[in-house]
Amino acid sequence: MKTKESMNWRFLSLIPFMLLAITSCVTELNPGAFSFEKLLVVEGILTDEEKVHTVKLSYTRPVEGDSTAEPLTNAAVWVEDDLGERFNFVELSPGVYDSEDVFQGIEGHLYKLVFITQSGNGKRYESIPELLVKSPPIDRISNSLEELTANELDQVEQGLQFFVDTSDPTGKAQFFRYEWNDAVQTIVPHPAKKFKFGTTIMRDGLTVWTRLVPQTENVETCYKFGFSNSLLIANSLESSGNQVLDVPVRFAPVNYLNFMNRYSIEVVQYAVSQQAFNHYRKLKQFNEASGSLFDKQQGIVVGNIKSLDDNNEVVLGYFEVSGVSRLRKFYNPDELDQDFVSVFSKMSDICSETHPDEFELMRAGVSVDLNDFHLDTVPEFGGGTRIDTIIDPVPVVFRGTPDGVPADFLILDVEFFPVDAIANLRGPDRAELKIARIICADCRLYGKIVEKPAYWID
Repeated sequence: MKTKESMNWRFLSLIPFMLLAITSCVTELNPGAFSFEKLLVVEGILTDEEKVHTVKLSYTRPVEGDSTAEPLTNAAVWVEDDLGERFNFVELSPGVYDSEDVFQGIEGHLYKLVFITQSGNGKRYESIPELLVKSPPIDRISNSLEELTANELDQVEQGLQFFVDTSDPTGKAQFFRYEWNDAVQTIVPHPAKKFKFGTTIMRDGLTVWTRLVPQTENVETCYKFGFSNSLLIANSLESSGNQVLDVPVRFAPVNYLNFMNRYSIEVVQYAVSQQAFNHYRKLKQFNEASGSLFDKQQGIVVGNIKSLDDNNEVVLGYFEVSGVSRLRKFYNPDELDQDFVSVFSKMSDICSETHPDEFELMRAGVSVDLNDFHLDTVPEFGGGTRIDTIIDPVPVVFRGTPDGVPADFLILDVEFFPVDAIANLRGPDRAELKIARIICADCRLYGKIVEKPAYWID
């Protein structure tokens, strides 16, 4: 699972790609005359959440070249408030500095980032002090079925658009940045709990023996997770009552949600300064284009960091000071927008136990061509098995080919019985196979087998 801090870094990691060159706020670039200049990039967020805070220092890199940023190492880094209290940071990995202690910003106080490089003459850098504004609670998360142009080919995609509403009667919080993370839980109705086809032995180009190996993983429940990776901002300047309404934060395509049993989304709201909001707005203006980030690149946005030793040095990035509020919601499919429910694919629609094409109890030689499937002793596999040893780790071996079981089916269970228990069947032992479509039997088609998230509510 991703932590709150790692979600912040998903946002922060976008910034170096958005920053190239500027003189004041935005500098128009002549693409034909562009040359690379190595610039310092600062990334960091201080919030009123009690936790370890992180600052990342690195240098820009050419658009064409190594994608790994060059870290600024061995710097002395700390945060100061308006009362003179200092919070020291230590470098735990190259260019990444964590606060020595857990701490939180306090509403109404000013904070600034300070760091001194150890290379050269030890240059000092500071951010412009910013006021920490408390974030009001998120009032509501809503959703509706929408259509979105998905790519440069103007392909329209249906999906569930999630919106947030918030309001601040005090009028102190007017500028907001948003992040989201979500989780999709899928539970298959007929999990393949016991066996799957494994190694085969070939003779003269034909499959003679097929080994049936135990299914060691529980493939009933899987999860997949999504995280925001773009700038999401809003303000209440033009609204009445200091409200922000219907801010689109997450578009979840129908294909992303199909066959899910339960869905959860958390929206994180940051109350930022007007200066931070303007910084992010300019980043969106100059960098959010279809295709490459640089398709419509016209200039660079400088943040709130300055060099105290060189007024002409351009420093990129932003040290954000913000209050945080969070809201997580859980949904069953029928609790989502009803227009979405009408186009959503339900597991029960394709995995009904009574549907003969989707799920059957198949007896050897009846429903599928399994006439040549015999339990037997196979020296190549270290011997065969009998009914009384089925739970032992001795390989289960069928003589013949598994082609009788369709490729898009899995074996859910195998029941073995002596040949004399069934009339007119050949072989030393026979087996009854219970099979189902893979899409109904293996949740790994929809996500990963992971431990249930700590926040999950069934």
